[in-house]
Amino acid sequence: VCSSTVDMTAYQSLALVFSQRCLESGITEVYCNMEAKPGSKVASFLSGVEQGGLVLSEPARFRPQGPRSLHKPEKPWEVIE
Repeated sequence: VCSSTVDMTAYQSLALVFSQRCLESGITEVYCNMEAKPGSKVASFLSGVEQGGLVLSEPARFRPQGPRSLHKPEKPWEVIE
């Protein structure tokens, strides 16, 4: 439970607990599309999440390097962004 809703260290502590719980459950990457203003509560939370060990972007798509996979068409059910 946070002791204060205006204290920046409360957001930092909450972020560290959140990232620890994510890492314990096997979640290592989290996609975040929020733009935080410097010095804001959201920026404090996001920096705490990164300090806790979570990566705030998705990893690059894995593309196998093989002679047959170079000209292999994409499957229609794969989501490509």
